[in-house]
Amino acid sequence: MKKALFFTCAALFALFITANDHQLSETMSSYRVNFAASGNPNGNGLPVWTAFNPDTKLVMVFGDEVKPSQVPYREQLEFLEQMNTSGQK
Repeated sequence: MKKALFFTCAALFALFITANDHQLSETMSSYRVNFAASGNPNGNGLPVWTAFNPDTKLVMVFGDEVKPSQVPYREQLEFLEQMNTSGQK
């Protein structure tokens, strides 16, 4: 019964996976493999992923496009960080 339920759920989930989802998965996997093999995530055909620089605050954003971008939701993250550290001394 558990196997049938799993395969039914997996088949239903597969209906919602798009070609973009597959491409994103391949891209992320390539970055991980490259990093594990060499310490550098970059490779042929991948957008360049630069090391984080506090002056530019660029991060790699993974979505419909894979590209460097400003930290998303930066103000909200800074607020949460402030709330998290305000009680610590």
